[in-house]
Amino acid sequence: MHSDAFIQDITLVDLGGGAGICIWGFRASAQGKSNCACVEKGFQRSLGDDATATLNAIRTFAAALGQCGRRKVGLATPGHVHITRDEASILAAVSAAQVDDMDAAGAHLAWLLAGPTPEVLLATVRDIGKAFARHDMMVVSPDYIQTKSKPLRPKGAPKLSLVATA
Repeated sequence: MHSDAFIQDITLVDLGGGAGICIWGFRASAQGKSNCACVEKGFQRSLGDDATATLNAIRTFAAALGQCGRRKVGLATPGHVHITRDEASILAAVSAAQVDDMDAAGAHLAWLLAGPTPEVLLATVRDIGKAFARHDMMVVSPDYIQTKSKPLRPKGAPKLSLVATA
């Protein structure tokens, strides 16, 4: 992946404790590597009793984007500190779900899928967000991070909301 595919001014560290673990699990799942003992142990250390269910939900989320999506989603390799714009949407959906803004979560998912969001996928993302929140591992929405080059969302712009689906 070319360096211009990444948001250079934002790292996973900037997006809260849950962002790194969430994207690590998502990237590993998308590459079929989430059964790795280090991934499972990392989730266990971070999420305790919620680890298995949360990692399974992330696996489901990654599989749904791969199987149901109508476009290719750009992902970095596991361990990369910067995120792609698609990963920013993944994290924004999880962040929105943490605060019960399911309209915003659904809008990000519709973008990622390039089509309507199945209710079961929306519920899966809500479960992921809530599990991280229960362990005080908040995911800061990349929408609200001001980058050095330009904001991901212009200052004062309305929040993304789903108006209709085709």
